[in-house]
Amino acid sequence: PGAEDFNGAVNFLAMKVNDEDGTLATAATSRIFLGLQIQCTQCHNHPFNQWKQQKFWEFNSFFRQTRALRRFVSGTRDIDHAELVNEDFAGEANDSTDALVFYELRNGLTKVAYPVFTDGTAIGVSGHVSDVNRRDELGRLMMESEYLDKMIVNRMWSMFLGHGFTKPIDDLGPHQVVSHGELLDYLGAEFRKHSYDLKQLITWITLSKPYNLAAVLGTKNQIDDPSIGELPKFSRFYVRQMTAEQLYQSMVTATDLLQDRAEAQPVSDFMSDRVLTIPRYADVSLAARIMRNHGIHHVVVTEEKKVVGLVSSFDLLKLVEDHRFVMKNPPTETKKKGGKRQKEEAAAKPR
Repeated sequence: PGAEDFNGAVNFLAMKVNDEDGTLATAATSRIFLGLQIQCTQCHNHPFNQWKQQKFWEFNSFFRQTRALRRFVSGTRDIDHAELVNEDFAGEANDSTDALVFYELRNGLTKVAYPVFTDGTAIGVSGHVSDVNRRDELGRLMMESEYLDKMIVNRMWSMFLGHGFTKPIDDLGPHQVVSHGELLDYLGAEFRKHSYDLKQLITWITLSKPYNLAAVLGTKNQIDDPSIGELPKFSRFYVRQMTAEQLYQSMVTATDLLQDRAEAQPVSDFMSDRVLTIPRYADVSLAARIMRNHGIHHVVVTEEKKVVGLVSSFDLLKLVEDHRFVMKNPPTETKKKGGKRQKEEAAAKPR
């Protein structure tokens, strides 16, 4: 920061583009900016729509000219910053004029891919940056894609109303069911017309009827409950938990926390030094028991000595909440009326 050519957006690709032939950059870019989860097609055809493995490697081909270089503090081995550069791509067949990418099908057959956007738009096959800059072309095609508009709208709508038009919000693929497709298309088109003005989009959302509804379940909207897995109908406002950042800022506002602690104080000064783990396939009751016995809210999940996830007390609360709607052993008529024993006790009482 502070350098003349500093660009924070470089960080998005700096940690992804070099590893595994840019596959991490491929999956993250399509999902975050376009809402298209093509990572599933890296190794096989998509199980739920017509997308083939070819689509992933065509999108991946756009990143083959891009490299992230580490720049060091003069005279040391300390990394100062990262820089994205464009380099000629020779292609995996060592022909830079026909810079193709090889990939293997599950049956062992090897196929080739060239840079083709998700809508089928192809660009030049040369690997020379002077002939075609693949990253620039990808940026142009993404800006022309309606999925970029709808992805931003879906994400912002979800931020204010708790749920987006799809579940999850970053999956707008052809197999996905959209709760209010016409509204999403309309907002996306208007957002583009207004030059991607986020303030204008926020105004539309916060002045909308769904945002201003009460959070009460009534006779007309009692089936509108996305927490049990169904698509939201936005017939009421959905109450949701604060995020970790919101909770922290609320505590700061309500207390003198900033006066007692320096703003630059590291987390290590007050973090817990206990890290408790649980195997991935352990019963959920074990996680709950560990949290209760040790007075903690998180347990690290491991598999073969590698961290694969995290279980929090909020996850357990959500499990209980979901269980309320899908009861494994609903009460029988006898239980509803008090049971046999209660009836006998009531009959034995003097009147």
